[in-house]
Amino acid sequence: MAAISEFLARGAEAGSLRADTDPEDVVAMLLGVFLSTSPGATSEQTGRLLDLIVDALRPRAHREGQSPHPGPEPRRR
Repeated sequence: MAAISEFLARGAEAGSLRADTDPEDVVAMLLGVFLSTSPGATSEQTGRLLDLIVDALRPRAHREGQSPHPGPEPRRR
């Protein structure tokens, strides 16, 4: 947990990560990805889920611009 705390603190100082994120939030999000992907999951799905975590950790100003890792267009329902 100390490594995640340090990562978050340095990112917040640099302005590249949100300052209001708790290390336990990051662990919970990662566990969600790990538990929701089956052994047969594609690397694309896992990558999209991890990108969502990274996007959630960015400050709002960064999230309003274009993602540095654009993916496919969202599916319309």
